[in-house]
Amino acid sequence: MNKKLLYAVAACFIFAGMLIAEQEVEEEKGCNGSRKRRCHFDSSKMIERMTKKLNLTDEQKSQVKKIAEENNASVKEIKESDIDHFQKRERVMDLRKGLRAKIDAILTPEQLEQANKNRRGHRRKMERNMRKVRKENLAEICEHESEE
Repeated sequence: MNKKLLYAVAACFIFAGMLIAEQEVEEEKGCNGSRKRRCHFDSSKMIERMTKKLNLTDEQKSQVKKIAEENNASVKEIKESDIDHFQKRERVMDLRKGLRAKIDAILTPEQLEQANKNRRGHRRKMERNMRKVRKENLAEICEHESEE
């Protein structure tokens, strides 16, 4: 009895890993069916959201736009380079941190406080969603295993 339970639990974990790996492959397909995780970053939408949530001035909007365009060009260079996927990812993440620092530098203290608050809220929302997806995946795998 204990061996059967142990095997069932082990099988759940194995199938969970397989399902997660399969889901990641499916998620890599972008909006146009290519093997990309996301569609092209739209800086105009970012500026629009920032303007709305942080009440950016016209000067700040133009500065953010310039920073975002420079960042997009750098990201494009990295993605088109011959380095491996993990190095590309690391460099893009470094660029993202740099982008955030550059944008933060042009915000007023009040805007910066609000931006940080927005980021924390977004991070919590993403974490909740990921926990929910993981629970659903594990439940689905265990349910599938119990049917067999």
